[in-house]
Amino acid sequence: MGERCVASGYCFTQENGRPLLPDEVSRTFLAFMKRSGLPAITLHDLRHSFATIALNERRAPISQVSARLGHRNPTITLAIYTHAIAKRDEDLAADVASAVVPTDF
Repeated sequence: MGERCVASGYCFTQENGRPLLPDEVSRTFLAFMKRSGLPAITLHDLRHSFATIALNERRAPISQVSARLGHRNPTITLAIYTHAIAKRDEDLAADVASAVVPTDF
């Protein structure tokens, strides 16, 4: 008889619900990317894209992105994604400047 299915909560599992090894998931993902004709990116690239889009485009709070990424604290997230925060800082400076200096000046 086969193994009982395990409700694990993992995204990538064997047919019985047990988690796949990370290297196996990465290999399968890269093979899929090659077959699809899409640019070759890794699962880690997807994680980085999520964080950058969430911080820069969606203006998500750093604490929320940090929690979603599973970082111990937001300081870690800030250290890694400083480039996304820098863009937000530039946008903020431009917004404040446009409020202070009339555009027809």
